[in-house]
Amino acid sequence: MKQVKILMLMSNYQKVSGHTRVIDNLSLGLVKLGYNVTVGAFSFEKEPPDGINKLKFKKFENIISKFKNYDIIHNHQTKMNYYSLFTSKPFVFHNHGATLKLHEINLKVSLYLCKKSISKIVSISVAASDALPKFAKDIPMIVIYNGVDTNYYLPNLPKPHKKGDPQLFFVGNLFQYKNVQLIINAMSKIIKNYPNSHLQISGDGEYKDDLAEMIRERKLERQVELIGRITDDELRLRYSSCDVYVSASKWELFGLPLLEAMSCGKPVVVSNILAHTELVSSSKAGLTFSFDIDDLSTKLQKVYENLDFYAKEARKFAEKNDWKQVCLKISNLYEQLLVV
Repeated sequence: MKQVKILMLMSNYQKVSGHTRVIDNLSLGLVKLGYNVTVGAFSFEKEPPDGINKLKFKKFENIISKFKNYDIIHNHQTKMNYYSLFTSKPFVFHNHGATLKLHEINLKVSLYLCKKSISKIVSISVAASDALPKFAKDIPMIVIYNGVDTNYYLPNLPKPHKKGDPQLFFVGNLFQYKNVQLIINAMSKIIKNYPNSHLQISGDGEYKDDLAEMIRERKLERQVELIGRITDDELRLRYSSCDVYVSASKWELFGLPLLEAMSCGKPVVVSNILAHTELVSSSKAGLTFSFDIDDLSTKLQKVYENLDFYAKEARKFAEKNDWKQVCLKISNLYEQLLVV
């Protein structure tokens, strides 16, 4: 039987990116299922994982000529959608969402121009699907959640970083829309109910200095810790060391850290944006709060008082969305496209 060749397509294969993490895990899982997988991009900030091929495009190269060597083109970046206009190969667009206004405009334009040449849209959540323009509904679409390695992000790992009771944790790029400032502001109220509570914030970004200043101004240095960007090996121990994962983000279309925390058996208390509400409703792994520190404090208390229940639901949901299960869904999609 012929080995099916997949080209995972990006413009820039970034060193630290949610897109990159999804591509890496999908690629590794698909290789285990017997696929031949190549990551294609104009620039590489890191090497693909072992066992995954690399194809670097030249800046003014006609990359369409490269497509003939593959059975399916699986694109993960909006700007690359335009290449679907020039190939007869099945072309999948993995919709991770658009964070900036310019990205949103490009998403709309690319989908409008390419709506007849994109074979299938994979959206990472119902929220991501609903955020697409109405005319995109003419393109065949499926919702497949991002996955998690449940053999790596495990419950009952050591807890070397636990400093509080409850221990709270957030991980993500420190941009203003992540709204970490609301969690920091809420700590003053949370401390009244839980004097030994502690918050750890992992990540880096343009808002880091502002958050550090906020912590100093509120004299929360003992209760709030900025730990910077960390390795995956440390990350899973940070999840393990926390009692509750928290996020006040104003915009997400999925949120890999939520699923990783759930895989470690950790409940979540997160803002009530559509993607968070969808995941919490589907998982029963925690509660959502409005953008209000009183509501955050109240929901945290409810979750913390019922940790065992939420922890069990969190792990069950993660197991349903292990990367193995996600890759099987992607494989089924590929098989349907190759039959057509």
